[in-house]
Parts: sequence; C-alpha cells; structure tokens
Amino acid sequence: MFISKLLERLPSHLAERSRLVSNPSLQKGAFVLYWMRTAARGHDNPALDTAIELGNALGLPIFVYHGLSERYPYASDRHHRFILEGAIDVSKAMQMRQIGYAFHLERPGHRGPVLKQLASMASIVVIEDMPTDPMRQWTHALAQGVPTPIVRVDTACIVPMALSRRSYSRAFAYRDATAAWREKRIGQDWLESVTEFPNFLPPLPFEPITLELSQLEHYIAECQIDHSVAPVPETKGGAEAGYKRWQRFKASGLRKYHFSRNDPNRHGVSRLSAYFHYGHISPFRIARECQQIGGKGAEKYLDELLIWRELAYLWCDHHTHLDDWKRIPEWARQSLQKAAQKHTGPQYSYEALFRGATNDDLWNACQKSLLVHGELHNNLRMTWGKQLIQWAPTPQQAHRWAIDLNHRYALDGRDPSSYGGLLWCFGQFDRAFKPPKPIFGTVRERTTESHSKRIDLDKYIEHINRPRRESAPKIAVIGAGLAGLSCARILHDHGIEVQVFDKGRGPGGRMSTRISRSDTNWRLDHGTPSFHCQDKRFLLRVKSWEQHGVIQSWNAPIGWLSKNGHFNPDETEKTHYVGFPKMSALPEHLARDLNIKTGTKITKIERQSGQWKLRDESNDKFGPFDEVVICIPSVQCRALLPDRFRLPWLDTNTNLLGCFTYLIRLDEKINVPWGMVKCQHPIISKIIREDSKPGRPSESLWTVHAMEEWTQARIDTPPVDLQSEVLDAFFGLLGQHAEVITIQAHRWRYAQSTSSTPQDVYRDTAEGLSICGDWLRGSKLSVEDAYLSGSAAAGRILGQY
Repeated sequence: MFISKLLERLPSHLAERSRLVSNPSLQKGAFVLYWMRTAARGHDNPALDTAIELGNALGLPIFVYHGLSERYPYASDRHHRFILEGAIDVSKAMQMRQIGYAFHLERPGHRGPVLKQLASMASIVVIEDMPTDPMRQWTHALAQGVPTPIVRVDTACIVPMALSRRSYSRAFAYRDATAAWREKRIGQDWLESVTEFPNFLPPLPFEPITLELSQLEHYIAECQIDHSVAPVPETKGGAEAGYKRWQRFKASGLRKYHFSRNDPNRHGVSRLSAYFHYGHISPFRIARECQQIGGKGAEKYLDELLIWRELAYLWCDHHTHLDDWKRIPEWARQSLQKAAQKHTGPQYSYEALFRGATNDDLWNACQKSLLVHGELHNNLRMTWGKQLIQWAPTPQQAHRWAIDLNHRYALDGRDPSSYGGLLWCFGQFDRAFKPPKPIFGTVRERTTESHSKRIDLDKYIEHINRPRRESAPKIAVIGAGLAGLSCARILHDHGIEVQVFDKGRGPGGRMSTRISRSDTNWRLDHGTPSFHCQDKRFLLRVKSWEQHGVIQSWNAPIGWLSKNGHFNPDETEKTHYVGFPKMSALPEHLARDLNIKTGTKITKIERQSGQWKLRDESNDKFGPFDEVVICIPSVQCRALLPDRFRLPWLDTNTNLLGCFTYLIRLDEKINVPWGMVKCQHPIISKIIREDSKPGRPSESLWTVHAMEEWTQARIDTPPVDLQSEVLDAFFGLLGQHAEVITIQAHRWRYAQSTSSTPQDVYRDTAEGLSICGDWLRGSKLSVEDAYLSGSAAAGRILGQY
C-alpha cells in the first residue's frame, strides 16, 4: 500500500498537516513509531494523533519514542533541564491516554543507533515538521538509514505550512494571503484520537530513564554537554508550568498587551516562547482562548502569534542553511557590506560579548538577561542584535555572533521565530530605508542609545540583576588554578556570590609565570608550558580567549628528542596554545573582578547548622558559606576533608608525582630547530625554548622539567643541590654549551597523577560539597581537563540552585 492513500484517509485536520518525507511504500512492521521531538506534549498534538490514526487504520499499536541527544547544537544544562522537565509532564499525559512511551537519554554507556533500530521495526515513522536544523539533518539521516516511510506533521502553525506553495518576505503579504485559511481554523476545537491498542511497548534497544524531578541533576551531570550554561530556575519546563504562565498572563497582561508589550519594565509579555519552541504548550489552544477573550490586546497578541511567528515558520520551510549569511536579502547584504567599509566604531571580542562586559549598559543588561535568565524581551532583542552590527568588524561576523549568542543562551534559540527576529535585525522581513546611514546603510537603524531614552534603564538593570532565588547562595572555592577559576567565573557570571581562596601569591596554579623583580627580561612559564584542545566544549572557550588576546597559538615545531639529541617532530595536527604575553595571562583574565584572597592556605573546613566555615593556617575564620568547592590536588583534598567523608575513589587518586622545574637564562642563543621537546632521558622529561613562544623576550631563556620518577625519588632534596646534574643533562641533550647567567628552581609536589577514577566532578548535594580538578578526569593532567571539571562543578551547583 502507498502511504499517500493512508494520509488521504486521515481526518481533514490531520491530513492537511501531514507530508511524506521518504519511502512511499508501506513496510511490514509491528507498530507505528512516533519520534517525539518538538511537540513534547500529550494534548493538542497533531503528530501524536496522526500516529494513532495511522496505527488504527493499519490495526497496529503506536509507540512514542522521546530521546535527548548530547549532540544537538548548543547542548547545555539549560536546554537539557528544560527538555527533561517537559518530558516528566509528557510521561504523565501518555499514561493517562494509555499510550506506550519511553524516554532515552544519551550519555556515556547509553549511546548507539537506538532510533534507527526502532524505526526498522516499525511500519511507519511519524515526526514533527520542524523546518530548522538539526531536526532537518536528523530526519534526512534517518530517511537514508531505514526503508521505513517517514511522515512529518505540522504541530506548530494554525495555518499548516503545507498549504502555502511559497514563502513571504513581508508580514502584511503573508497576513493577507492566508487570512481565509486562518479564519477557518483559529477557533476549531482539537479532536483527540484514541488508540485501539493501549499501552504498547516494543522490545527496547535502550534502558529508559525514570523521569523524576529529583533525578534530573544526576542525569544531566552524566551527559557530555556544556555545563557552563545553567538551567533557569524561574522558567521550569513542561506543559503544567507553561499553561500556568499562560493563565497568569491571560488574567493580568493580555488585555493591555497592545500598549505594554514594548516596555520591558511593564512586564507585559507572555514569556511563552520557550514553551512554544519545545512544544510543551499548544499554539492551537492558546489561539482559541485568546480569540474567545477578544479586545485590542488579544488582537495584537494573535498578530504576533499567528502572523509574525508563522511567517517565520513558512520562510524556514522554504529555505535551507538558515545560519548562512546568504540567507539575508541581497539588497541588505550589499548595503551593510558597503557601509561597513567605513566602520570605525568600537569592537569587542566574543568573550566580552557573551559575558555582557562591554561599555554599553543597556546591551550588557540584555546579554545578562540571556546569560542568566535564558530569555530576552522581544523588543529589546531587536536592538541587541542591531547593536552587534556597530561592533563587529564585518556584518557577517555580527550575524554569526547574533545567532550564536541567542541560540546558546536563549531557551527559544534555534526556533523559526527566533530566526525571524534575528534576521530582521539584518534586513529580512523588512524594507530598505533611504538615504543610507553610516554602518547600517539602508537597513533600518536602531541603537541602544536611542532605546535607552525610551525606558527606565536603571529599573531594567535592577530587574535583570534580581537574585535567581529568594536567598542567593554564597560559594567558597578553594584553589585558584584553572579548575577553580573556571568554576568561580561561571558562577559569578550567573550572578552567584563567590569567594576564592589560594595559598599562592596570585591565581594560576600550574599556569603560573615566574617574573624577576630585578631583571625585566626574566619571564618564564614554570608550570604548564602549553595546552591544546580536543573537546568541542573547551574549543569554544579557547577560540574566545584567542580572540580576546589572552592566548595565542604557538607555531614553533614541537616533538621528541632522542637520547643522542635527534629531533623528531610531532606529526599530529593539534594546535598548541600559550598564554599571551605570559602563561598566567589566561588565569589572570579569568580572575578579573572575582573576589580572590591569595596568600591564604585553607587548612580546615567544617559544616555547622547547614553552612560551611573555613579556617586558614593562621586560624583566621571565613564564612559562613552555603557551598564549598575544593579545587586542589587530591593529596591536599583528602587532608582537608572532614573525617566523616570516606571516599574510596579519592584514596586511589592520591598517588601524585612531583616535578622539579628549572628556569635558565644563558648568555647567548643556542640554535635548535624546535620550540619544545619531550626527552627520552632518565633525568629530563621536557625542554622548552621560551623565546619561541609569542610575546616572550628574545633572550636565551629555557625551562627544563625533570622526569617525575626522578623527581619523586628526590622530592625532599633542595632543588638547588640537583641543578648541576640537571644542567649537565640539559647541555648534553642540546649538544651545545653556554654560560648560565641565572638559574632558578621550583618544586611542584603534585605535577602528575598516576591513577584516576575518570569523572568530571564529585558532588555531595546534601552537604553542599564539590570536588573538581584535572586529576579527576584522567592521569594526564591538562588545562582542558581542568576547565571541563571546573565548569562541571559550576553546572552541578547552578543546576541545584
């Protein structure tokens, strides 16, 4: 049987929404599979009802597969939490409707092609018609991988996208062209279908998770996603929370929406966009109820919901590669590019932008709204986006920034409506305005300066900086290495009060730089010589730090030095990075505006009446704190923990090796064809030619790391007593000699871990205690592991609060 015949027999309100994706011939299968993605609700759901109707027609049960990947763009704790909270409500609704349902959470040990396996067992696969990536890409991949027919159903638009053979570039044109269709459908009650084969579950190729609120923090922590973007506590996911927000708005804001919607201080908008985006609430129900109320406020709200929103959906349906600059109308692209040739305004790095650290108070408040609260008032989003055009070196860069910042932090990111608003900033769905103006050309001009005059800016900033909860927690972070700084930085950027303690003279830990007070040419990185990245979550930060100017790529040859001094270059394509103009530039950048107390060695932590109090070696007291994050080597961590914490895995991670590091200045250059080498030598493990790094003095400066095993056997010997032995080995490996002007030594007691229990972070939620550090993630200590562990610790705390 051809699927087209089955679709024609569907009830009319479903048939007009259903389109065949692939494979027109019906397959022999045991059930109809509904792959739930962006209509995560149990009612007013056309895709669910289409699956039921198809199943009943074929005499087959249906099964609802609801999955959450780690691999969708901008995957983070924020989006994961909202989706999982929504899934709790879906699970309850499926039980009430007696429909088989299971949720698959992708994470280590729970990966694999489970959707493909389920689809191969089904007669038909039903999906929602979402005209954006990654849904399009995933649909195409599934269609290529299985012979099972796939049917997509419009679950988002009152006027189904399938009815229009073209898209529209202006709202008035779309409004007029679809008026009759919209009038016919807006007030229709939704007729739900009933399955004739209740509570069916096929053999599952995965272990479903238990959807309980108390388990979400644990599940999210297991996923390899961006833990630096926190959940939004005031915006809980799910149909129940979404409809509660709608009821509040309907009672107090809808009737005056037409005059209050543009002032963010009036709080006159519905704040439902995230619930529409993930399909937790039904636009059909909202439109019905809105029409029943009537009035100018309801009319304006319906115009936003049914015209501007559905205009964007239809436009996305007719276009691909939505992130491509070429999606902007040609007239707007040409005008912006021509105007940009005379651009002389301030330019900011991505780092300054995502943290809301520009010199523009209104823009910073808008970005903080995205970063902390996961949303941005729609009228302000237009100004926020257009301001990027004034700061970016090119309009293309402004376009990329707008998409990245919005999709990463906004709960409604990647939605067609979101694209509609963002692309409007660059001329889409708008007309040319003449004569041309600087920077904008003929694209409509909108500035934060003019917008600031229309609102009470201080009041808006106060609203944005409101606490995330009634009593904001106070956090103590012990250790100002990269793990501790990353954790503290993320917490601080999300509005949490953090106090960092470190025993050193400055932040950085193993990313420190030794600087001579008497010799201006003496500056050597005596800890980590460089770093590289493999994890895409860390790569994002590396690129932002590079653009900000606190790190640079190190292009000198790197490799291995044999016992006879022969250099073997590293053939891998990985890029090495160093702090600029010194390694400690990166930790100093992360530490900027954090509350850090250096020269303070915390020796005791104790919990009293639900809060932590700290003491240092001078018996000074600090606290109380709601949370403590310990970011120091495992040996020191175990010594600091109260006796009641018995952590067997910690004992297996305390076998750390030390490293003697020697800092050498020679009276003349020694020419070698490399910047850094690992050595096959019993005494020396690594040699770094410091002048080969960008931004370093041109003097003959060298850093020599001794072998960890050699160091460990002599760990309590003063390093100065061993320097002649190290110098002999150093010159022997170089095959050259020069006079030593200065030599200094540093003992790293905890430089390398020999064992580990790989995990991002340890957390005791009840006690308010977290432990993080690169040593938790693996035996090879690295900057990347330190960052990922620190961000995971911040994510766990933010996920709770």
